Amino acid sequence: MASLQQALDGVPATLHCHKVIELLQSPSIKPNTALFNHAIQYLRIKAIKGDVEAKVKLGTILDGQLMAIVAASQGDQGSLELWQDVLDKAEADLWGKSLFDRGLALAMTPCYGLVESDLLLRQKANNNTGKNDSGGLNETSKCFRLVSAILSHADRNDMATGDISDDSNAQPTKQQKDDNKLKADMCIGLQKDLQQAVEYFRKASKLNHDGANYQLATIMEDYYNYPDFYDMEKSVALYEKMVAGKKKKKTGSNGNSGSTATPMNHSLATLSASDAKALMKLARVYYEGDRQGESKNMEKAYQYARKVAESKGEKYCQFMVGDILLQQNDTQQSLFWLAQSGEQGFPLAIEALARVYFEGVPPNVKQDYELAYEWCLKGDDIWPSGLGYCQSCLGDMYRQGLGVPKDQMKSFEYYQKAASQQDSPQNYARYMLGEMFYHGDGWIQNIPVAKDYYQIAANEKYVPAQQRLVEIETHEHQKRERELASQKSNKPWRIMSLFGGRRKVPG
Repeated sequence: MASLQQALDGVPATLHCHKVIELLQSPSIKPNTALFNHAIQYLRIKAIKGDVEAKVKLGTILDGQLMAIVAASQGDQGSLELWQDVLDKAEADLWGKSLFDRGLALAMTPCYGLVESDLLLRQKANNNTGKNDSGGLNETSKCFRLVSAILSHADRNDMATGDISDDSNAQPTKQQKDDNKLKADMCIGLQKDLQQAVEYFRKASKLNHDGANYQLATIMEDYYNYPDFYDMEKSVALYEKMVAGKKKKKTGSNGNSGSTATPMNHSLATLSASDAKALMKLARVYYEGDRQGESKNMEKAYQYARKVAESKGEKYCQFMVGDILLQQNDTQQSLFWLAQSGEQGFPLAIEALARVYFEGVPPNVKQDYELAYEWCLKGDDIWPSGLGYCQSCLGDMYRQGLGVPKDQMKSFEYYQKAASQQDSPQNYARYMLGEMFYHGDGWIQNIPVAKDYYQIAANEKYVPAQQRLVEIETHEHQKRERELASQKSNKPWRIMSLFGGRRKVPG
């Protein structure tokens, strides 16, 4: 078989990957290392372009699964020499991770040039020798290693350009930026070397690579997964750097064009996905603060969240806008943004709306049990087990007949749901279950069961449950004292006679 192109002639494009695998399993591939390598490189090119099937096929080749199939079918250990040379667990992991990591998949786009260069080099060598490289070993007969090629290529670029400082006027190329970003992704995804990954991210960040800035900022803000690199101030600075860089580019490209668009409208019209990610991160950081809950800045959080909420309709940003407006007593605007977020199923927005309508926000919003019921039902449907606050409210509604007919069984069921939440069990619901069994109003009265529910809530420092337990203990103590007093008062008197003893009969 002369070439891969001839093998694929007449085969539908959708079956090319299947045909290549069929070719690799054929005994005729053994004496033709050029064709073997070309077939592997063909799959790499398709994988770099985003072909999912090619990524999966490469994974089975590089981790040895396909070699095991070939060995079982042919029974010729000599035919496995080519396969043993191509095995590369690191690259197999790289393709597997790229199936689910869109950032890594995009970062691998520049690898296309490395694969193409290798193919051209092999083709040139074959043309010069007039051979198919099946005889003798030379540089082109060696198996191409993508991971090694990426690292060495990026390192050569680093050596050629030197270390670009923050105040340097040198303009980095896009290739330099992408190389360091890809190396960092590989360190995290394959080698698990976070220290080296962060170093590469920092290099790419100095070259103003937005993806590297974003990844580095994400690592530095995540104390729980990356405690050794936690630095909230630097994380915020990197997000701000991304936003400032975008503003500078827009200003430079548009200049004073005389447009009547306002700055807000202009930002809405041009807000890209990467802009939105950076703005959303900034909004969240300023809204939530650092891990101690400090460094909050609601003004900046509102500014950034509002841009993303209006431009992209992002539900968390919509919630932040609504919640900040609610804190500022702008209830009408707040309810609008909370509803926008809640309709997208965002749990915090649904709970906030349920709370507003169930409890009311005097004097602007009165209690509205019908709307509260609607939002509470949405909260109960949240995967996996619903929102505890909404379930507690539904328990109250059915117990007291607030906007719905009284139904003690439904009330009990919703209280049970809220009290049994795995992550955040509602102590109020536990207390109310105790109340149902304690009072027995339309329900079974069972004081021991009531005490069990009270005790569970009291163990979590829920004050009403603690008070109820003290009340029950006091009541039971008083009851025991009354019973003892009653027993004493009902005891019959025995009149003892001084002469009640039997006289001795004289002998």
